[in-house]
Amino acid sequence: MCEPVRLLHLSDLHFRGRTHWDSDPVLRALTGYIAAEVRGGLAPDLVVITGDLAFAGGKDEYAAARIWLERELWPALTRDPAAPLDRDRLLLVPGNHDADRGLVGKGVRFMQDGLLEERSQEAVADLLRDDHGRAGLLRRHDAYLVFYSEWLGADQPLPWWQSTFQIRGQRLHAAGLGSAWMACGDTDRGRLLLGRYQINQTVLHPDGEGAHWRLALLHHPWDYLAEFDTHEARQLIHLHRDLVLRGHLHEGEAALVRPADPARAYLELAAGCVYDGSRYPNAFQWIELSPQPRRVRVKFRTWNKGAWQVDRNQPGCPDGQADFPPDPTPPPSLATPADALILHPSSLIPHPSPFTPRRLSPLVAPPVRSSRTPGSGGPDATPHPAQPGLCPRHHARPARRGGAEPERAGRAAG
Repeated sequence: MCEPVRLLHLSDLHFRGRTHWDSDPVLRALTGYIAAEVRGGLAPDLVVITGDLAFAGGKDEYAAARIWLERELWPALTRDPAAPLDRDRLLLVPGNHDADRGLVGKGVRFMQDGLLEERSQEAVADLLRDDHGRAGLLRRHDAYLVFYSEWLGADQPLPWWQSTFQIRGQRLHAAGLGSAWMACGDTDRGRLLLGRYQINQTVLHPDGEGAHWRLALLHHPWDYLAEFDTHEARQLIHLHRDLVLRGHLHEGEAALVRPADPARAYLELAAGCVYDGSRYPNAFQWIELSPQPRRVRVKFRTWNKGAWQVDRNQPGCPDGQADFPPDPTPPPSLATPADALILHPSSLIPHPSPFTPRRLSPLVAPPVRSSRTPGSGGPDATPHPAQPGLCPRHHARPARRGGAEPERAGRAAG
């Protein structure tokens, strides 16, 4: 049996100077727990952080995050400290706490109100293609983008990207989405945008064609997007992605969503919050992608009574894990007139799977090009390096290894 590709899924760490006294023990225990699991065989190929690395998008917060990543988390990810995981294996997207609200002036708010009132993807694209307009909108992410650029050792001028990885014969395409480029307050729900312009440069990038696994990473649940944007974005992401990884709501969740069209089935995984206070049940996930048989295994972890441990309280997961067959083709007996059937771990684990996995292309993939390519010249155009939009992303290369249903509210979102 082929070894799965393994992802460590973290979210909502909320680095903040005034809570360091309380978060430090939780994060030290987290890296110690991860290190022990790595020694037991759970070494990650990719580390995914789906937003809110910082608390207020400040430089000092990212400086603290970088120290923790470099000195504590990264050394814990491989059995051999002399063979660390490559830095481009950190897949990061911004959350609302990665936006500096103080940099969102009246003029920018006026532009945002105009976009929401016009309800036009063409207007969104025109503004994001304009150097001056785009700079004003994205200024709130300045410290975040500087941090991520320095971590990668490559310029990262935009909060969205796409990247391809070749790992043990499996090709993964990741679309990192910026859902917080309009975030500016406590009334963001229903007022954020992804935009077709961003989707075309990431989710629909040609590098994703033929990938064995297609991932979308974003911070916010769907109901945080404006109505005119969420319908289009969700349809495109569901059709062109196998997994959606997200954060924001501070409780972990895993749900297989099966619309009437099985081609639009997808698995949505919310990591939970790594730090929401030492007295709360913080959480993270391991995600394993197996090619044959095609399967996603999610391992749930939680912080409970001062220690990280296997989360055995997920519904239907007495052993703290759930198996999901992606892209199910439902038999006639399971047909439903509803738009989508939501399957939770409790309905999947106790019984043999009734689903038929999608037919895969051979696992001998062609050479993989680099990713984080520049963006498109318009809302419907094919991405092209000469146009403003996407920045270069790191090159794909073999990984080095050292020895839902629509979201329901959890605790207060970060």
